[in-house]
Amino acid sequence: MEEKKCNFKLKVSHIREFSSTAVHTNLTLTDEVAIAYLKVNINRLNQFSEYPSNLDELLNGKKKEVKIKKEVAKIEELVKPAEVKKPRKKKVKKN
Repeated sequence: MEEKKCNFKLKVSHIREFSSTAVHTNLTLTDEVAIAYLKVNINRLNQFSEYPSNLDELLNGKKKEVKIKKEVAKIEELVKPAEVKKPRKKKVKKN
């Protein structure tokens, strides 16, 4: 099994979500779990001895938002409807 490198290191022995029975240590901690844990309460940061320098971006998702907006713009450009000319009104000759 491939080990994922976690960018967070716990200062405390373990963390546990209030409504969950899952316990995480430095061996089982993932970036996703740490970010979710900190999103609930940023004051929990004092329970970590190491964390990424771009923590604000990770917690607020700014980088992802920009990437998503760029992807949406690309898609909108691809599916932009072609310019359609309006049909001319035919003149009806009266006899």
